[in-house]
Amino acid sequence: MNLYRKSRDLTGFQIISTSDGKILGTVDDVYVDLKSFELAAITVAEGSLISSMLKPNKDGIPRGAVIVWGEDVVLVQDDGFVKGSTLLDRMAWESSKNQIKGKKVLSTDGELIATLDDVLIDSRAQIVGYDLAEVFIEGPIAESKRAPKISTSSFGPDALIVDTEALYQWEVLPN
Repeated sequence: MNLYRKSRDLTGFQIISTSDGKILGTVDDVYVDLKSFELAAITVAEGSLISSMLKPNKDGIPRGAVIVWGEDVVLVQDDGFVKGSTLLDRMAWESSKNQIKGKKVLSTDGELIATLDDVLIDSRAQIVGYDLAEVFIEGPIAESKRAPKISTSSFGPDALIVDTEALYQWEVLPN
């Protein structure tokens, strides 16, 4: 199993209840909290048992209700589902499927370093870094097309700002 995977690799994973083993749906999207730089929640694909009842927003599962982020499935507590209208704080969270890709990655000096492709998460659903689409600097980051989370200075709606020195003070994430 990979130590790190792109958040979009979770799309389509079955969501299974740990109390009765029922399939509750599949992962539609992964949301990132821009304030804490952490995974915030997953939403359930349309047409699933739970989300078919939801009209304005998709039902979701806060990160804390997920028990296991498995290699093939996501195991959750039964009471983990929250109605979309109360789950998603769209001002602080961004969709990894629709809002992360293509975001500019800038240095604290204002230099365009790369464009973002996705966030990288570990088996505990911790964001550990970023997968980069295009890289405009040279060195190990350009070769791996990955940047560590510890380099994050700020993550906003328009850009990811990274500390250039921190980019090179950490082992490059494997592909």
